[in-house]
Amino acid sequence: MATKLTTEEAALAKDFEQQWRSLSQSVDHSMSLALNKEFKAAQQNLHDDMFGKFDAAHTTMFKLLDMQRDWDLMSTEQRIKRTRNY
Repeated sequence: MATKLTTEEAALAKDFEQQWRSLSQSVDHSMSLALNKEFKAAQQNLHDDMFGKFDAAHTTMFKLLDMQRDWDLMSTEQRIKRTRNY
């Protein structure tokens, strides 16, 4: 389903996409280290790199979801008011 995003939503979506790509690379790096039995290095990458990237992506995604929820609620309230005025 296609959705037309506001300028602010589009900016958040773009930020999230970049953050997700960066997070995915960090996950891949940790997995590669673990597969090569470099467990301490994999764990260090999780703590030093991946957790921060996850937090950033998580925060951005929820900002976008909250913004879309608020917009939908406002639109619904406006439709209800118009219906009651008829």
